[in-house]
Amino acid sequence: MITLSDINASASDDMIEKLFNGTLKADEIEPKYYFSVAKKLQEAVKKGMNYDGALDPTKPETKLFEKLNANIFAFSAAKSLTQLQEFKKKLTDQNGELVSYGRFRQEVIPIDKEFNDNYLRTEYNSAVSMAQMANKWDKLKEFDMLEYRTVGDNRVRKSHKDLDGLRLPPDDPLWSKIYPPNDWGCRCTVLPVPGAKKNKREEGDLFSKQNIKPYFKRNVGTEQVIFNEDHPYFIRLPADLKNNKTHQFMAEENYGMRSVKQILKNDELPEVRTPKDKETAKKLWQELDKKIKTADGLEWELNDQWQHVEEEHKNEERWKFINHATDIIQNADEVWIVEDDNKIFKRYIKYYKGNPLVFSYNIKNPERWTVYDADKENSYSKLREKTRRGILIHRK
Repeated sequence: MITLSDINASASDDMIEKLFNGTLKADEIEPKYYFSVAKKLQEAVKKGMNYDGALDPTKPETKLFEKLNANIFAFSAAKSLTQLQEFKKKLTDQNGELVSYGRFRQEVIPIDKEFNDNYLRTEYNSAVSMAQMANKWDKLKEFDMLEYRTVGDNRVRKSHKDLDGLRLPPDDPLWSKIYPPNDWGCRCTVLPVPGAKKNKREEGDLFSKQNIKPYFKRNVGTEQVIFNEDHPYFIRLPADLKNNKTHQFMAEENYGMRSVKQILKNDELPEVRTPKDKETAKKLWQELDKKIKTADGLEWELNDQWQHVEEEHKNEERWKFINHATDIIQNADEVWIVEDDNKIFKRYIKYYKGNPLVFSYNIKNPERWTVYDADKENSYSKLREKTRRGILIHRK
């Protein structure tokens, strides 16, 4: 049985206790619960994509994984907030009076079981099949003809069985409506076949119109999203957290994290080692071991980006920080998926004394990474508004 207790039995307990004590706001994500759910569903994505080793950000499969992973964490945040709202309803009785902790806990335990037993098991299985079919699409689209196939046993739904054997070229628009999975627990697949005429096209259209729920009427391979915006968790999000690619959850308001100014009060933070000139900086960069494991578990041999870092935003003199690149991504305090200028970036933040540094790349083109001082003017507004806003996928 797939349950949250497989990872951390106390995750929901923390949410219950903090909500009752008033230390968890209505729009705040409880971190232990959030990361437990996200890691469980991330495990499902890796299983579906058949990942059993290192994830190299420069490889095509990992670029897909990064997109699916961002969606998984956004979904986990939305799930956290949805469950929190359901718990909140049980804080008071029918007269609006605050109930005792014992009664509150008794009331929310069945809700917790529903979310983290029944729902989570379905979500896990869906993530496995969605990730599998998303990963498969990149290879399938290279063939001339594809065939819809069921498992062929007595558990196959009749409507799905009617599609068995349907053959269409990969560019046929019908695949955007019937590409499996086509329902919760759907085990159908698509296989490449030798060129042949289309058949059962009418059945495919009819199947799409009559049998597929709006949520499943899509192609996960082209959409590259496990749980889309029609999922109830996303629908229930506040308006300011909807209608964008990554969902703009904020560090302080939604994740309950300390402000940058509070973090930088720590006297034990490491110092930034700023080279005296470009020649020294380049030498230090060349001496670094560039084969690293990132804070969020990717394995990467950094390519030489000296010229790019040197030339990009010259007025910022980013070359001063390139010798910190490996330290930032290996020992990041926070890792975020951020939407910026209609692009999706991965951003690693490490806090040094008075000087947060960021390692950043577009997940579509990780080879073009850069590193920079997060707040040139030391106001931290840029870090708050542009970097610590999106989807948190790692924190110390």
